[in-house]
Amino acid sequence: IRYIEFPHGMTNIRQNGVFGNDTGTGYEGNVTDVHIPNTVVNFDTNNSRNQAFKGNKSIKRIYIELGNTIKQIPSGTFTNSSVEYVQFENLTKLESIDGFTNTGLKCDINLSNSNLKTIASTAFQGSNGIKKITLPNTVESIGDGAFENIGSGYLASPYLPTSLKTIGTKFFAYN
Repeated sequence: IRYIEFPHGMTNIRQNGVFGNDTGTGYEGNVTDVHIPNTVVNFDTNNSRNQAFKGNKSIKRIYIELGNTIKQIPSGTFTNSSVEYVQFENLTKLESIDGFTNTGLKCDINLSNSNLKTIASTAFQGSNGIKKITLPNTVESIGDGAFENIGSGYLASPYLPTSLKTIGTKFFAYN
């Protein structure tokens, strides 16, 4: 199996699901691509964390169907995973993002179609394959170290939206 398509009608992706776990060792299988339907409305959380894909070393691409209503990607969701691509541009209802610390991301992060307000501390920290970040003019807060050590010196100058009210320390350090 190389491709998993979650069924339409599914509404939640539970923490510590089949693709991740709280120890960070994750699922060790052959699935490389995951399709998330537009019926998924959230990642279930426990104490503001979700580890649905944490530590996963096989999944490389996450496709998110347009029309979804996901408002939050919580802490730990993709942490320490090898995911390289996420279809960020289809997250049109997204308001808060976290959970991509130390991933294998090699894609541009295009959140310009979202309603993003908050980028959590260390949200993308250590995901050092990112070359471009596009933020919407709705972002109000970027947490400490949110984009720390992500570009290995290749990151283009980021556009900071005029809606920004709070920027944490080291939010773009070591790039």
